[in-house]
Amino acid sequence: MNFAKNKRDVKLYEEAYGKYKALLGGDKRYQRLFERYDEVLKALENGDQIPRRRTGARRIRRVGAVKKK
Repeated sequence: MNFAKNKRDVKLYEEAYGKYKALLGGDKRYQRLFERYDEVLKALENGDQIPRRRTGARRIRRVGAVKKK
């Protein structure tokens, strides 16, 4: 799917997404993921810019560092 998204190949993306959804579509835990994939597919079909995923900053603790109480 990433290859198809980067090459903007709608047909390949639909095929890969269909197989992925067939495997995991019944599981409710993946609904947000499928919503994001639907947005990408819609953008590819319309020729729009692909929406970027926004993630919050993550705090990384150094190995061996003491946790604050």
